[in-house]
Amino acid sequence: MPTFDFRDGNGPVPAHRHINGGGWVADTAYVAPSVFLGKFARVYHTAQVLDNAIVYDYAKVFGHALVKDFARVYGNAAVYDHACVCDHAHVFNNAFVYGSAVLKDFSLVLDHAEVLGTSTLSDQASACGHAILHNKSLTGRVVYDTRGLKFDEDYANTVLTEFVDKHLKAGG
Repeated sequence: MPTFDFRDGNGPVPAHRHINGGGWVADTAYVAPSVFLGKFARVYHTAQVLDNAIVYDYAKVFGHALVKDFARVYGNAAVYDHACVCDHAHVFNNAFVYGSAVLKDFSLVLDHAEVLGTSTLSDQASACGHAILHNKSLTGRVVYDTRGLKFDEDYANTVLTEFVDKHLKAGG
């Protein structure tokens, strides 16, 4: 039986390589066969990655977290605790989503931003820079940045356009 050390303090645990992408999955976690789990990505504890979600680069999903639908987690991002990332939401760069936070619709969490507690991002809301959203909800075309400011729709459109050009049109 193969084992893998997820470096979470539990030492090597029973685990296997995912059939679609080769990332490591603890035997206590579940990753659907339809998911792409990149070679360096990790899913452990009792986390679940379902549907057509994509987790790659050095991203981690752990705890009781859920990533589903067409969501993406990549870069050095982490989704954990009881967090849920669904629909077409993206978590990337060095971002963290944890606690009972929910990202849905086309929301984005990027750079070094943290979304935690009971926070919810929906529609096309984004958190970037070193922003920390704790027990807050954002919806619409707004961007929450390092200073915690909500910018107007024109600024949000600029951020979203740059994201689409860089990540979606380039196949990322």
